Amino acid sequence: MNNFQQMLNQAKMAQKKHEQFKKEEFKFSKQGDLIKIIVSGSYKVDLKINFQELLIMVENDYEMLNDMIQVAVNEAISEVKKMESKIINVM
Repeated sequence: MNNFQQMLNQAKMAQKKHEQFKKEEFKFSKQGDLIKIIVSGSYKVDLKINFQELLIMVENDYEMLNDMIQVAVNEAISEVKKMESKIINVM
């Protein structure tokens, strides 16, 4: 019975850590702060993009701009998933 109680306590602690993680925000920036991304632990994404400067950088290539933003967002989400995985595996 002691093992069961210990497992139950670990599960409760894991759930508590996961709930805390969901409330956190993780900030990322790409292209010298021209793309700023905030991803919450519940995967809400907030973008702040300096389109004017980025368009100059990519010489008005809208497809390249789209790809650049998409890659930046995907990388940010991937990093948050890695962090979440570490928290879950620690529990």
